[in-house]
Formats: sequence, C-alpha cells, structure tokens
Amino acid sequence: MGNFIKNLLAEILIILTENMLTTKITFALVDWIREWRKCRDKNPSIDECVKFVQWKFGSYKLSDSDKRIIESILLYESE
Repeated sequence: MGNFIKNLLAEILIILTENMLTTKITFALVDWIREWRKCRDKNPSIDECVKFVQWKFGSYKLSDSDKRIIESILLYESE
C-alpha cells in the first residue's frame, strides 16, 4: 500500500491543469500538514486541510477529485 500512495502522490504532483491542485499548492499543503503536526502534536482533519487549500485557492470551488487528492496527501503525510 505504501508504494500505491507514493505513486498516487507522484501522479498528483505532475497535474498542472486549471481545475486541479497545482504543484505549488500541493507542496504548500504538505508543508502546512507538517507544521500543524509540529505545533499541535496531531494530524489535521480532512476538513482543516480542505479549508487550507480553499484559502490558498481563494474563491475556487474544490471538486470531489480535489478533495480525494487532499485526503491522499493527508494519508501519505500522516504518522
């Protein structure tokens, strides 16, 4: 399963379309999750991750696919 998640994350990171998460925002989310864990000693929730990405995107409405990507990133980054 670990390789599956790594491969999925690698695929996510190369998607650079208007309707999907950009690499810049993906890396920002990963950094934000790591900082959250350092400060709070626990992982953020999916909802908290979604709020962070929405804040980064501004008024963009996240698709279900975007939310699945966010969930995959959180799963990958979770301890």
